[in-house]
Amino acid sequence: MLRNAIWKKTTSIGDVKKMNKKIFAANWKMYLNSNESREFMLKINANKDLFSEFDIMIFPSHVAISIVQDLAKEFDNIKIGMQDCDVLTSGAVTGSNSITSHKVDSCIVGHSERRTIFNEKNELIEKKLNNCLDQIGSAILCIGEKLDEKEEKKTFEVIKKPSNNAIDDSSSTEFSSTDPP
Repeated sequence: MLRNAIWKKTTSIGDVKKMNKKIFAANWKMYLNSNESREFMLKINANKDLFSEFDIMIFPSHVAISIVQDLAKEFDNIKIGMQDCDVLTSGAVTGSNSITSHKVDSCIVGHSERRTIFNEKNELIEKKLNNCLDQIGSAILCIGEKLDEKEEKKTFEVIKKPSNNAIDDSSSTEFSSTDPP
């Protein structure tokens, strides 16, 4: 199971207060292709009243970002992000996506499947996180606990473990959890 933490560089107390607002975030992973993403967004547009009172973040597949952005532009409350990014912003890196490849509002880093399947370590995740913060000013860091740890309500203990922490303690970045204790 994942717990998402939103990291954002802040410049004032007002910025920190804004971070405490509830956000509905949807990571579409590889479930919707471009056509399905278009159809889904057309349904959202047809039901604008249902979504107008929420802050929503959508993370479509990389190939559908432009389509989703175009269909979400009438909504002030919908932000579009990337599901993951490379640590580099350009270069000969086949199959990777730079955080600068699309104009997005945020990016998710530290996914459990990326940690497991691609063996991504905290050092790499921290580089991705800092790259996102430097380039676009916003990122979502996934921090995972095991199911038994979640059921035992040990989520925040797990988050504090150095093995799960992709963030240097000396960072001046503010932290806001999307799952309050």
